[in-house]
Amino acid sequence: MVEPIGDDETFIRHVHPTQWPPDQAKPNSGAFRDSELSVDRERLRSVEICCMLRPDHGFMRFGVADVLAIGLVVEADPLPDPAGAQGGLLPDILPPSLENNPAHAIIRGMQKSEAKKLKDRAEVIFRPGECDAQHHAAQQGGEAEPAGGGAGTA
Repeated sequence: MVEPIGDDETFIRHVHPTQWPPDQAKPNSGAFRDSELSVDRERLRSVEICCMLRPDHGFMRFGVADVLAIGLVVEADPLPDPAGAQGGLLPDILPPSLENNPAHAIIRGMQKSEAKKLKDRAEVIFRPGECDAQHHAAQQGGEAEPAGGGAGTA
């Protein structure tokens, strides 16, 4: 059974490094411009797991309420589809991967103006490469701080 998305939830958007110029505080709005924008429900997949899976990417956080206020539609879209899971395995007992993502969701109806509004409302968690730096610092016994001086670790 797929849990409905609550208005109080937050999403994490994975941003490819090519969509985030190094001299910019936030990625291009093109990182949000997709008619079916793929995101993770933070309640079901932490930013630490996202970083483990894509250490070279940047990560942005925004609320479901922000998405709904812009007039977009959100839909839970777990991967693989629990109804079609092979062998009756549930996605939450498999190791995290891009293919096994019970937190996956889709935002529908994104146009250019909505993409800019969402980008402006989104908070930077990690810029591209910061996850990798955090991982290396943790191995060395230190901690790398997320963008915004630690504000991304709510």
